[in-house]
Amino acid sequence: MPQFLDVPPGVVRDVASYIYHAAPYPNETIATVAAVGFVAAIVGRSHNVSGTGLNQYLLTVAPTGTGKEQGPDGIGRLLAPLEAAFPALSEIRGPGEIVSAPGLHKALAIRRNPSMLCIIGEAGLMLAQLASPKRDTNKAGIERFMLHVYTKSGFGAVLDDAAYSDKQNNPGVVNSPALSIVGDTTPETFYSALDRRMILSGLLPRFTIFETTAPRPYQNKDRVFAPCPHLIERLKRLSQIALELQGSKRVCEVGMTEDAAVTFDQFEHWTTDKVNDAANELTRHLWTRVYLKALKLAALNAVGVDPLSPRITYAESMWATNVIVDQTNALIAKFDSGEIGEAAGNELLQQDRVRMVMRECAQRPFDEIKGQFGGTPEMHGYGLVTHQYLQRRLLNLPLFKDDPIKATPALKRTIQSLCDNAEIEVLSGPKAKTTFGHGFLSYRFAEYNPNNEVERAKNAVFFVPNVGGVLQGNMK
Repeated sequence: MPQFLDVPPGVVRDVASYIYHAAPYPNETIATVAAVGFVAAIVGRSHNVSGTGLNQYLLTVAPTGTGKEQGPDGIGRLLAPLEAAFPALSEIRGPGEIVSAPGLHKALAIRRNPSMLCIIGEAGLMLAQLASPKRDTNKAGIERFMLHVYTKSGFGAVLDDAAYSDKQNNPGVVNSPALSIVGDTTPETFYSALDRRMILSGLLPRFTIFETTAPRPYQNKDRVFAPCPHLIERLKRLSQIALELQGSKRVCEVGMTEDAAVTFDQFEHWTTDKVNDAANELTRHLWTRVYLKALKLAALNAVGVDPLSPRITYAESMWATNVIVDQTNALIAKFDSGEIGEAAGNELLQQDRVRMVMRECAQRPFDEIKGQFGGTPEMHGYGLVTHQYLQRRLLNLPLFKDDPIKATPALKRTIQSLCDNAEIEVLSGPKAKTTFGHGFLSYRFAEYNPNNEVERAKNAVFFVPNVGGVLQGNMK
């Protein structure tokens, strides 16, 4: 049975369960993130904890084909009956693409109750573009706005008017805007684009990042399309309380049980020590937001349990702090290990990326990659990876695109380095034409002798298990 990231019982978990069971290819991480974002959009402005609203910036990192559409699809099915009962809830649907700061500001300003959820595809690439030193003034404006509005959801907070060059874009003052974001991205896009600038700008540390490596399941033929009446009634009650609080310009402050309060006091001291003892500015920035993110996440779940008198329990305090700490440690570990970082022009990272894409090509069924592969099924079965496939998978990544010597020469240099290291072999176009009837320049991992200790060590580092058996054959 899915555990939904160990979310304690409540509306958040129930929403996650519905989204999961309604999905054609269920994934509990994707369903849970969507549930957190959906509930935050309803109560992010009406309920506060420690003086701040409960809006959330959420990012799911999931491989292609894992069913990222289940989040917005499930939210849409849940929202339909709520909108019928409370037309004002139609306002929580925000834009699916953030085009400009004035547009986002205005979208909040025109709402009677400025609480809004934006569901954004390929959000990892968007975050990289916002933090890029090559960004234009529009992207810089979006980043500043997202940084600023994140902390403005608390009672009495004000998002000031802005004087844009076009006076028609001046949206006016917005009281306690609660902007929530549910974004998704793939590991290839996110980690190849991720660098220190995205952390140091302060925007990425505001996001709670959920990564899933779960395999794509078989299609769910027992999908439950209609949400159960009990869940809809609970969501209606939650929505009614939230709308009444907002309509009367009040908020409900989330309390804590005694043991939860002790947990969060200790956690605040621990995270403050982490900030003060941080080895560098990158880790300092990441730890700075951990306490607040955990507090808001625990409070959101508590509101889903009892929206009239919510209290964070010990179980919710432990769940939220563990989730946020685990994510923070995982991201720091990736930087420390060199998996991500200031990647453009880094030849070792470029070599790792070529190896990864070649392994991916060899392992995936031909039908899944034939549009990018360019060669024949026989070539794929022989363990070959076409130059066309590498170009289509790699040239648009910042790892190559932002290389000082430009993407195409950088890829050529990387392939040549791997050839010089005897890690990969080249099948020339003429040889491919003679052998397979199509002249595609191609590569494959070099043959190795499994009885040779040096080759065995190389294989442990560079090759997936048993890949040698797939890639045998004479390239000469």
